[in-house]
Amino acid sequence: MFNRKLLLTIPILALSACSQIAMSDTAKVKVNSNLQASSATNSFQGIWEGQGYQYDIEESWTIKLAIVGGQYKIDYPSLQCGGVLTLLNATADKMEFREKITYGPCVDNGDTVITKTGANTASFAWYSRDGSQGADGTLRRRYSDVH
Repeated sequence: MFNRKLLLTIPILALSACSQIAMSDTAKVKVNSNLQASSATNSFQGIWEGQGYQYDIEESWTIKLAIVGGQYKIDYPSLQCGGVLTLLNATADKMEFREKITYGPCVDNGDTVITKTGANTASFAWYSRDGSQGADGTLRRRYSDVH
C-alpha cells in the first residue's frame, strides 16, 4: 500500500529538549491566520516525546514535538528528519496540523493529529494527502514550562 521510502519519514512528533528548541527562522511554524495561540492550544504547550509506528513497513521510530508560544516544530530523531507544523484546527483536546519537512528524507505535506489522552499524554496520527492513515503513536509531555 505505501512505499517504504515514501513513508519512512512519516511525521511523528519529534520534540527537542528545552535547550534544543531554538528554532531557526526556517523552522518557525506558520499558523493559520484564523488560529492563534489560545486556551485551546495552551493545554498542549511544552515538549512532547514518544514513538510512532508505520503500518506499511511495520517499524517504529522516535518523535519529538515542540509546542511553544504558537510555534510548532516536529522532529523524527531516529529517521533523521523533521520540520515545522502549520496549525489547521485546535480544540482543548485535539490539534490538527499540516506538516512541512525542512530536513531529511521524510514524506512532506502529510497531516498530523495530536489528541490528548491525559494531562501529559497524547496520541499521534499521521495521514497522507489522500486521507489514509499511515502511522500512529503515543507521546508524553517532558517539559511544560517552556518559553
